[in-house]
Amino acid sequence: MGFSTAQLDILEPLVADMRDMGYEYYLCHQNILSDTANDFDLIVYFSKDEIFGTGMYTYTIPSGSVAYYIRSGNASSYNNQGIRMNVDENISGLLNYEVPIYCHISTNATFMSQTAIQPDYCMEVHQYETQGGILFTLCVFLLLFSFFKLFRR
Repeated sequence: MGFSTAQLDILEPLVADMRDMGYEYYLCHQNILSDTANDFDLIVYFSKDEIFGTGMYTYTIPSGSVAYYIRSGNASSYNNQGIRMNVDENISGLLNYEVPIYCHISTNATFMSQTAIQPDYCMEVHQYETQGGILFTLCVFLLLFSFFKLFRR
């Protein structure tokens, strides 16, 4: 099923804002273990130092990291009044963290294996935007070229 559109609409600008504050690395996952509708449905860790993925669901989160516990509900952005966030502003000590199995994960953590095991949804969105911009520019150029060539004869 993956992340909902509302969750991605919250995650993407939050990651960008935290990156602007120097928190380059993040680990986000859904909280599938919630018991009630009022529980947090996203948990996001931000770190200025590298987060390491030691397995598909295990991560090492450095001390000094920030944790966001988010209840997105029907919110359309993380500035929306309808969402709830609790913030733990300073995780002390190195945290060996295990994401509950079957949770959807988005991260830019460095994995101990050769390839990334979990996707970085925020990076994928920016890559698609860049590719779309290049494609649009190319199409406009070809259209203008065809237009000039047509009237040149």
